[in-house]
Amino acid sequence: MHSLSKQFVVGIALIAICQGAFAIRATNAPAPSTNNNATTGIIDRGGTLEAVNIGKKTITVNGMSYALSPASLTIHSASNKEPVKLESLKPGAKIRFRTSKTNFTGQEHASEIWIVDTGSAAVKK
Repeated sequence: MHSLSKQFVVGIALIAICQGAFAIRATNAPAPSTNNNATTGIIDRGGTLEAVNIGKKTITVNGMSYALSPASLTIHSASNKEPVKLESLKPGAKIRFRTSKTNFTGQEHASEIWIVDTGSAAVKK
């Protein structure tokens, strides 16, 4: 019985350690950073794109609105080819994106976006 409980504890510990390996990540996204995000202010996020407001330079993902970086914004396509223009982002797309606090107000800006899935599934007949 003692051996069984020891194996259980080791199993739970392995699951806790490997939890990040089960996360969904874009194939063209960079490897997770080992930097301390609390000090750098860089946060990797993801979700379903609900809206793109080109005039206000914002995106809405899972009900949260994020400003787009005024200095530079890079959008990577799902096919890992050339960068994508903001105008071609469509609601329903699954994306990963990186935010950072770039100004004195502490407002987060999205500086890089990876399209994981365009959200346009084939129609089944």
